[in-house]
Amino acid sequence: MNNNIFDNHSVIDRTDIIPSGGSNLISLPTPASLILPSSVKTGNQMIKSAVEDAAHEQCRALLTKSALENAAALSALEAYMIRVAPLGAERYKAIVDSYAISAARKVMGW
Repeated sequence: MNNNIFDNHSVIDRTDIIPSGGSNLISLPTPASLILPSSVKTGNQMIKSAVEDAAHEQCRALLTKSALENAAALSALEAYMIRVAPLGAERYKAIVDSYAISAARKVMGW
């Protein structure tokens, strides 16, 4: 009778771990846990976390780019409107400043 758990690879000998009474069996490690140590599982978790972090940064950069482009466009429109209708200058400035402050808060909070 072959007493080796893993066929002919002689990794663990059953006679060393099974008590003679036979009623209190010791659980054996699964072959997968021997092949994939927890460090590999932790490595996979680290890769997943890194991918999530990279995606988060890409989204934040896109939000920032959009906010900058919108602020620039609104500032240009503000300047144009001041030339066309100068009496609304303070209102235009307040509107554009309000957008810029709100956009900056969203970028900082992302």
